[in-house]
Amino acid sequence: MKTVKRYPDTMTAHIARAILEGEGIDGFIADENLANADPPVVFASGGIRLMVSDGDYERAHEVLNRPLEGSELPEDFDPGPRVEEENLPAPQSTGRSPIRSVLPACFFIALGAFLHHHYQKPKLPTLTDEITVEEDLDGDGRPDRVLIWLNNKPTKGSMDRDGNGTFETTVEFDDRGGAMETIDFDLDSEIDLIAFYEGIRYVREDWLKDGRVFKRVRFDGIRTTSEALDLDGDGNFEVQRTYDAYGEREPTP
Repeated sequence: MKTVKRYPDTMTAHIARAILEGEGIDGFIADENLANADPPVVFASGGIRLMVSDGDYERAHEVLNRPLEGSELPEDFDPGPRVEEENLPAPQSTGRSPIRSVLPACFFIALGAFLHHHYQKPKLPTLTDEITVEEDLDGDGRPDRVLIWLNNKPTKGSMDRDGNGTFETTVEFDDRGGAMETIDFDLDSEIDLIAFYEGIRYVREDWLKDGRVFKRVRFDGIRTTSEALDLDGDGNFEVQRTYDAYGEREPTP
């Protein structure tokens, strides 16, 4: 494809493309998304490109550059008496460079484009805003997940994993990007599982009974690396197991 013409804004480019389509020529506006996202960049690069296929280039160029209908001067147009060049007053120099005259206009055009782009961005919550976000994941009309945001970061939340209307899972986020998730499977107000995350990596889970950890499993992201069991509930892990990269249990040393 070839660039047949450049335009200062998307509206003008769409008008030109419509003119080409009226002549049976398909046009493509190459920089429309960039113009909407960052107008100063398109302005600095020379404008929005209207492109056509190589075979339509010559005809499209002719269509876009021909005079508009009704713009020709009538045959009986009288321009009036000719003004001789020698009778024109001599131009007076202002002492200013042409470049210096254009620079203020360029500055205000660029400033206007920047301000338009800046104020089109969605307004984020301020650092003091606390926002509660509820999500209905199964479409039953009840929230299944609730997240509380503070300082533009999630701080805590809860989730109904089985869709019975009761939130059995809670999660708390720390300042380092980690999280701790607690689950009460049987809803007896006793925690049955605690899961730990470092960022998006799953690192450990503790299984509890009567408030004591009887099984601890460690992970490397999505892979299980080790497992420890407290069989008699004395707080010591009597059984230690390790797993290879394929999830196979390795022999105990």
